[in-house]
Amino acid sequence: METLAFAEELNRLDEKRKRREIDAVTYYKSLSSLLYQIEERIENKQLGEEQVKELIPLLRLLVKDLLKRSTESEIE
Repeated sequence: METLAFAEELNRLDEKRKRREIDAVTYYKSLSSLLYQIEERIENKQLGEEQVKELIPLLRLLVKDLLKRSTESEIE
């Protein structure tokens, strides 16, 4: 299922960030890319209504993470 693939990618990015394998800029570019992919699939109706509903919690987590980290000194 595609929703699971998005969640796995998010977890993979988060783990890399935690282990400092990627810097903040790379992390945010990757998150942005992931969000763009999700948006593109929704707009092109490549995801069904149930898949979109499953993605909502993931999108909320992405946005919360971006907002939280944008206020930290990690991004300069």
